Amino acid sequence: MAATTSTIGTDKDYTTIAGWEDAQDGNPDNQDTGLCEAEVFAAVVFDGGTYTATNYPHLTAKSGAEHDGRAHEVSGAGNARIESAANAVVVHVLDNFPRVSWLEVKGPGNNAQNTVFVYNCDNAATPHVHHCIIHNNYANTGAQSGFYSNAGSFVMSVYRNIIYGHGHYGLISYITGLACHVFCNTVFYNGDSGNAGVRIGDANTVVQNNASFANLVVDFNDTTGVMDYNASSDTTGDDEGANSIANLTTANQFIAPTTTWAETDLLHKAGADIIGEGLDMSADVATYPEINVSIRNGATRATISGAWDIGADQYEAAATGNRRRRLIICGAA
Repeated sequence: MAATTSTIGTDKDYTTIAGWEDAQDGNPDNQDTGLCEAEVFAAVVFDGGTYTATNYPHLTAKSGAEHDGRAHEVSGAGNARIESAANAVVVHVLDNFPRVSWLEVKGPGNNAQNTVFVYNCDNAATPHVHHCIIHNNYANTGAQSGFYSNAGSFVMSVYRNIIYGHGHYGLISYITGLACHVFCNTVFYNGDSGNAGVRIGDANTVVQNNASFANLVVDFNDTTGVMDYNASSDTTGDDEGANSIANLTTANQFIAPTTTWAETDLLHKAGADIIGEGLDMSADVATYPEINVSIRNGATRATISGAWDIGADQYEAAATGNRRRRLIICGAA
């Protein structure tokens, strides 16, 4: 069956993400893209579908409803966003192949539930989570992580996400045995005692181009995984890979790295040390769609030209133009 699209929101094909997901469960041969309006949606569980690497549901924002790399409470832009009012995971992926992108996902508050949880997929699974803002505004100091992938041996890809304000880990993966992919994420201010911004539990996971800063204990928990081209504010001496950078000042990297959550802006600022220091992965778009698009470029999908930054964003200098001077010649009547 040909690929299709569905609209999700008030007076659309489906009024809820859950309704759209339920319809996908009964239609395993269809690759359907669910386009969310600039509205607030309830939590969703991907569970019960039988998909393949070529036929899978993709949940994303419709054109014009994407965030601009900032949460709605910062930008006031509306954004297609998912929030949970209950003690539950906000985006829970139990099926093998779903993809989630370009959404703001706000955490479940002061409880032990994760914001995005990819769990117990089969060995052939290839779920993707990319270009999302995943935050909880530090409402919990217990076992509440931003992105958590666990239980199983499957190829998970998580890239171009901004993750902040979680009480446990920012991004954690305990998938074993296969080369999972953790690329181009920005992770800020997560983790109570003993935890970290990024925690990788398997040596096969490839961890590149990630900016992990100002996490409460450490930015990267050890150097497990294939680590390279990462950046952190750690002063422990760990550089997280041969081409990585440590001991950086957080305030010098981002526009507003603050825990005043209505002002948090983790887009890159002029002069940041992480500008141009990343690994160019533009040849990998077939495997990781839009990895060559910065998280700030949702509406334009403009691809990166030149050297890549480390992190989810790519610094763009303000456009400048020459002022034109009008010459008025007055003549005698």
